[in-house]
Amino acid sequence: AVEAAVAAMRGHLQIEHVQRSACVALSNMTMDNAENATRAGYAGAVEAVVAAMRAHLPSEELQLTAGGALSAMTFGNHVNRTRAGPAGAVAAINAALTTHSASASVGHYLTPLLRLLLSDAATVAMAPVVTTLAMAPVVTVATNNAND
Repeated sequence: AVEAAVAAMRGHLQIEHVQRSACVALSNMTMDNAENATRAGYAGAVEAVVAAMRAHLPSEELQLTAGGALSAMTFGNHVNRTRAGPAGAVAAINAALTTHSASASVGHYLTPLLRLLLSDAATVAMAPVVTTLAMAPVVTVATNNAND
């Protein structure tokens, strides 16, 4: 089932509702399930989710569901966090935080994910330039949310 979700994402990148549904499915299948998270990583799910984030940047709902999928696949899974670096996850999350800076939900859900990815040396090593740039939206979102 994990492989089917990834195949759907790859085959229908420009169809937002397919991407959202696949992200929800990946979240459900990988949350608290180390075996499925590992299978998802090997199937290319991390890369597919990042591609969806890039392709549908204006969609707040997609950014939230994709963030949920990335969180489920990377929390407690060093290999998937390592995959996130070269996949461009830090840059995609940074773009989502910047684009949706007025959204408390995006800041609330994506900022901890960004911190998780930036705390992993392998992820940071794969994205050294982006790491510095990625912190600006975290500060902005944290400031905006503190003022709410």
